[in-house]
Amino acid sequence: MDAKTYLKISGINLIFLLAGILIGVAFMKGLIPVHAQTKDSATTKVERAPVPALDPNAEYVTPVMSMGGPVVTNILLANRIACDRLQVNGYDLLQLNDAILKLLERQHVASTADLQAVVQAGKVEHPLRSKPQ
Repeated sequence: MDAKTYLKISGINLIFLLAGILIGVAFMKGLIPVHAQTKDSATTKVERAPVPALDPNAEYVTPVMSMGGPVVTNILLANRIACDRLQVNGYDLLQLNDAILKLLERQHVASTADLQAVVQAGKVEHPLRSKPQ
C-alpha cells in the first residue's frame, strides 16, 4: 500500500472517530435531546403471574446448577437429585418401573393393594421443588 492511500484511509478513520466523539459529547451535554422511557412509564410495568401457594410438605430449593438442554457428563456427584425424567442408555427408568408394576398387576403376581403399598413406600417425605421466582 502506498503512502497516499494510507493517508487517505487514516484521514477517513480520523473523521469517523472525531464525529463519534462530537456526537457523544452532544448527547452528554444535552445538546441533542434523548427521548427515553422513564421508569414510572406505564409501558415499562410488567404484570407478574401470581405466585402459586407453596406446598408445606415440599422443600423449596434454589438450583445451583441447571441443565437447560442435553448435557453429557462422565461423573456427577450429588447429595440429592430431583427430576421428572431419568434416562439411562436409552431407557426411561421411571417409565420402565411403571411398566413393571402394571405387568405385576396384570399377571396377578401381586394385588393392587400390595402394589399401592410399594408405591407409597417409595414416596419421599419432603420432595424437592424449585423455589418460585
